[in-house]
Amino acid sequence: MVALALMTVIISLGIPAFSGWRNKQDTEGQCRAMVRHLSFARMKAYTEKKSVGILWDNSIEAFVSYSVVEDANGDGDIVDSGADKVILQEVTRFPWKVSSAWKVLTFDCRGFASTDNMTFQIDGGSDAAGILDCVVVMRTKIQVGSWNGSQCVSK
Repeated sequence: MVALALMTVIISLGIPAFSGWRNKQDTEGQCRAMVRHLSFARMKAYTEKKSVGILWDNSIEAFVSYSVVEDANGDGDIVDSGADKVILQEVTRFPWKVSSAWKVLTFDCRGFASTDNMTFQIDGGSDAAGILDCVVVMRTKIQVGSWNGSQCVSK
């Protein structure tokens, strides 16, 4: 009986810690997936010499899904519904906030981003200090970091 009571106490103490650990892992995993998809779009644009990028719905403050899209009709953009090719679609657990009013980030045939310093930040993920929860896309590089309340600090 004492052993059962002791096990119950140990398990009840471990559940919040496990929940926090899982939340942290999910937040960092989502951030790494965004970096992989952005890097994939950049590499595909460079190797195939066509515009490739990500497209999301920013009709609300944050978005929970995005698509990697390839310019299939050669007009240089990826927003032509039905004319451009969706390569992959991602639905995320936590919403993303983006520092731009645009709903698209395109990489040109040289692999350069269409905008400089676009920041993606996970909203509502783990609030533990120092975790990877934001991505900054510059013209020539993609960096992952930790949100400090006002900006993404590279790791």
